[in-house]
Amino acid sequence: LQVISGLKKFVSEQEMQGRIVIVCCNLKPANMRGVQSYGMVMCASDAEHTRCDRLSQLELDLTSD
Repeated sequence: LQVISGLKKFVSEQEMQGRIVIVCCNLKPANMRGVQSYGMVMCASDAEHTRCDRLSQLELDLTSD
């Protein structure tokens, strides 16, 4: 599965390599910079969009009441 993100100004390619992330892949494929992307890396940002953090499985609270 190839996923292209627009996170360059927040996360370097080296930081993304080999990382566990959460990806939404039930999306229509999209062309990004001439490359087909089949999903979206899930992230959270601050209100000003100056900080962006990747979500990982270890950071989610999957408990149910």
